[in-house]
Amino acid sequence: MKRPLIRFQNRPALDELERSFFRYPYRPYHGNDGSIRLIQAETPAAEVEFAVNGILQLVKKEGFRYREIALVCGDLPGYGKEISRQFEENGIPVFLDQKQEV
Repeated sequence: MKRPLIRFQNRPALDELERSFFRYPYRPYHGNDGSIRLIQAETPAAEVEFAVNGILQLVKKEGFRYREIALVCGDLPGYGKEISRQFEENGIPVFLDQKQEV
């Protein structure tokens, strides 16, 4: 397979992330364009707080619009309430794409 894939042609960090994240053996990525940051927090609330602060900085200081930002979560049932609470407290519009029982 030819790398980088077409969808990542202008984003080598995303190509490397897809290729190596949660893979063994681990290979360090030496590029540093700042487009991806991985953090580890003690609690889900602390993770969401980190994301909220990052979103607010993008909007207030760098001119982004909320509609240009997405938060991807691997455990929406576990994080959804905390995301909703903190986003509401900080005036960030949120849409949670989650299944609900009828």
